Amino acid sequence: LQHDLTDMVGFFNGSHQPIMGVLGSDFLNKFNYSINVRDGVLSLGLEETAPTDVSFKLPVTVLENLLFIDVAIQGKSFSFMLDTGASLPNINTEDFALCKGEVREIGTEQFTLRGVSRGKQEFTRLADVSLAPGLHREILFQIDEGTNTVSLGMLKEWIVAVYPSNGYLLLIPND
Repeated sequence: LQHDLTDMVGFFNGSHQPIMGVLGSDFLNKFNYSINVRDGVLSLGLEETAPTDVSFKLPVTVLENLLFIDVAIQGKSFSFMLDTGASLPNINTEDFALCKGEVREIGTEQFTLRGVSRGKQEFTRLADVSLAPGLHREILFQIDEGTNTVSLGMLKEWIVAVYPSNGYLLLIPND
């Protein structure tokens, strides 16, 4: 089952009306699935495939139906939730404090969500963020009290293939 996310329609009920709401992990984790953020495609019911020499295999932990991966920042390991709806990755203030000595820049920004002011939000750019051995990046994070999250937006150059029941995901280059 493959569906174009840029034109999400009511394919479950045949209404051809836009789906309102969030298609979250409680639904997605019932399937093996892939998300191609760049092209806006969600595929459900994937056959399991072996990693290739250009893909990265990351172990995932399913906790209360949420997916968590380990992310290394400057050599320290942190648990991050994979958030399919987040626009930016987030690091909580406690874990940020452990990395603070190596912050390259920090700023604050006023932002509005659906017409409601959310006040100032802090951002930081952290160097040497590793999702997998050999996959190191510099990443802009939001900083707040919440859960550490990896957003799919930061993985646009990859197709993210998730196998929840087998406890791993693949990052496959989106060529």
